[in-house]
Amino acid sequence: MGAKKPVGKKAATKKAAAKKVIATKAAKKPPPTRAASARSRSSPATPGPKANDPTGVDAVLAAVDPGVRPLAQAIRRAILRGVPGAGEGVKWNSASFRLGDAWFATVDARRPGRVLLVLHRGAAKGTGPSLRGTLDEGDGRLRWHDAQRASMTFTTDAEFAEAKAWFARVVRAWAKGG
Repeated sequence: MGAKKPVGKKAATKKAAAKKVIATKAAKKPPPTRAASARSRSSPATPGPKANDPTGVDAVLAAVDPGVRPLAQAIRRAILRGVPGAGEGVKWNSASFRLGDAWFATVDARRPGRVLLVLHRGAAKGTGPSLRGTLDEGDGRLRWHDAQRASMTFTTDAEFAEAKAWFARVVRAWAKGG
């Protein structure tokens, strides 16, 4: 009978062979081009594959607390009706809205008992003129976070219905930049 090879050498040989295969595959793969690298970095201000995705928004809103789902849907309808040409999609794991290629609002309904609408200028800070002081703040309902971000919170359908005309004016003005 022949002598057996020690188990350690066999394992080392297999590892070396596996490393060679991996190195060979990596060597055959061309490096990404500049255009491919740029495409892989998605910007929230640039429409991507989810830039007009009502089905995705349906799915996001279907997953929110059933107690605020009708309110979130009412806010969604008011934005789409109040801002002609607005599109919707899923950004930041939330229902978001854009006009042209600029995202301007995001609905956060992930916490029970309230729906928060964040008005913004996309992910980049400090882009575009500030609308602070130019919008009707609804007796303090519009809360400013900085010159480019504001929000409003609704907790009931009745509260939203009462503020609907004001809401439509503010969201339309924000989407159009003033």
